[in-house]
Amino acid sequence: LFGFAWGAYYSWARYVSPKKLILYMIPLMAGAVVVISAYTAIRSETSRDRTANVTGILRAMANADVKKGSEGLASGQACTAAMMWAIEQYPRHIKPDHLFSLRYMAMYFVPRQIWHDKPEPLSTKIAHLAKLRGVNRDKITLPPGVVGYAAAEGGMYALIVYALFFGQFTRFFDELVRLNSYNPFVILPSGCVIGQFLGLARGDISSFTDIIIVSFVATMALMYFAKLLFGKAAPVPNYQVPWSQPGW
Repeated sequence: LFGFAWGAYYSWARYVSPKKLILYMIPLMAGAVVVISAYTAIRSETSRDRTANVTGILRAMANADVKKGSEGLASGQACTAAMMWAIEQYPRHIKPDHLFSLRYMAMYFVPRQIWHDKPEPLSTKIAHLAKLRGVNRDKITLPPGVVGYAAAEGGMYALIVYALFFGQFTRFFDELVRLNSYNPFVILPSGCVIGQFLGLARGDISSFTDIIIVSFVATMALMYFAKLLFGKAAPVPNYQVPWSQPGW
């Protein structure tokens, strides 16, 4: 849905007057909120059921409690509780694993079939560490957000490191889009990863970072393959990279 909104903006919405755009967006946003809230309400169930298919998910969404889902969407679901738990437990009761998320960004690409004892991210361990009841601790994931990861991986210095890292990481893509706002080979791959960027605040920061990079590069590669296969109707604007600009 966020990718759809991104595509709509860069294809036609940015050329529409603000008054008309608001009239167009109100029903679209209302529909998007209902769909996202319905999925949020059933997300924990589908994440535990590895056999769930698209038809089953859509059927569950049709019967979902949208009000409950919207409340969870507004509160970040269990992210806030997991973050507070991490702040309370590290390093007083549990030994921190310093900057593990940065190291896991490299580990992420190694398949577990090859690395059998590959470390697990904190989001998969919180249910066991906190001894949660009434859930399947082996399947539920509870990412504590950037602040919670920093608390579990070194405290204040880790928070500063992650703030600098993700600040520059997001700035790179933001500048790339700003400098190439009419280049589809930048706009479309960026739209494909916008959902992961929005999820960084409450998701698994190492996995999401890797997914953003892989998805962006893969989408760009597919577009170039399509261009070679089908040709191009118009010249593609030259690329402008952020580091070539003054003050970068």
